[in-house]
Amino acid sequence: ASLTLDVLREDFGLIGCPLVEASSRFHHPARFWDLVQLTSYVKSCGRKTFEVAHEVRIADRLCVEGTELRVCVRAAPARSEQIEAVLIPEAIKQRLES
Repeated sequence: ASLTLDVLREDFGLIGCPLVEASSRFHHPARFWDLVQLTSYVKSCGRKTFEVAHEVRIADRLCVEGTELRVCVRAAPARSEQIEAVLIPEAIKQRLES
């Protein structure tokens, strides 16, 4: 089952999983019209954050490696403009780790 924004909101009361940190390492150039393959997967899950890893390849050559750190958030009670990090619900962790 996918974790769309609608599912996060309706099933878990979250407003999203914003990006809080990102990094990348470029190994080889890509050019216009190169056919690239992008692979993304959840590398690890913490209590409130999870790390997503990305690889970009042309043929079998690794061109770019990247990671992003995301946090599960909800609207802070009584402060409509504020958000707060929350523990990742177990059902979401199971989906991310599968």
